[in-house]
Amino acid sequence: MERYTYLSFLIFCGILFKLIGILSQEIEIPELGGKSLDLHPRQKRLVNKYTYENIAVPIEHVPYIVNILGNGATLCGGSIITPITILSAAHCFVFFGMDYKIISGSNRVKNGTVHKIIRKIIPNSWNYKTHASDLALLIISPAIDLIAGPNRRIALYDRNIAAFSHGTLSGWGCHKVIMGLRFRPTHLRSTTIPIISQEECQKLYGNRTKILPTHICTYDRSHHRGACAHDDGGPLALLGKQIGVLARNRMVWNPPVELPDVFINVADPDIRHWIYSNAQYVY
Repeated sequence: MERYTYLSFLIFCGILFKLIGILSQEIEIPELGGKSLDLHPRQKRLVNKYTYENIAVPIEHVPYIVNILGNGATLCGGSIITPITILSAAHCFVFFGMDYKIISGSNRVKNGTVHKIIRKIIPNSWNYKTHASDLALLIISPAIDLIAGPNRRIALYDRNIAAFSHGTLSGWGCHKVIMGLRFRPTHLRSTTIPIISQEECQKLYGNRTKILPTHICTYDRSHHRGACAHDDGGPLALLGKQIGVLARNRMVWNPPVELPDVFINVADPDIRHWIYSNAQYVY
């Protein structure tokens, strides 16, 4: 009897230590490095996100995405415009003293090829509060191998985007929230989410914010799918082309409410022109 009790105790301890190990790997611990230009850094935003239709995928399924690290942890997402140009969100780069790196070529959080950011290009019209022109082009080194490696560039969408379409949202942001704790995935995750009209988006936001003509909104009425902390800057794709860059999600509000995710519309002719005219190419 004593032996049976002792073995049960050992099994219980083993399960407990295993659980602690999993939690220590997945629970997001706020980074202490870097000082923000704003008292409310959007990189800390939290969006309730569930596992329903939110699945781990190989990099070949989303070959245009890269992981942007800040001080060694996932900070934002980005997309490949050229072998040396990454498209992301400007608000991801407001932290003084942050050590930024780009990871390509892998669906795992920290595996893959490491690239340095040698230059950031941000529109003069960017507004931190309204998310107007919330874009950043990152010139990196070394160039991403788009021939032998698994990554590929993504073209920008150049047509009108119909409401009720379904876009593909991918990233390494937190994939579930339990009792206020954000759980980070170890692998790239992807989901499809409905695109709603700007009129409906503004109605849902009310007087909390102004939805601009250059914004796209996505919203899952079941609240099972959506962006999460550290998905910011990541791409929204439609029919194999990029239509948006994630700029805002609902957790900028306190207390949190179920609101749409807001993207910069890169299919807008002026925005698309700015991106392509400022992108750098390898000759």
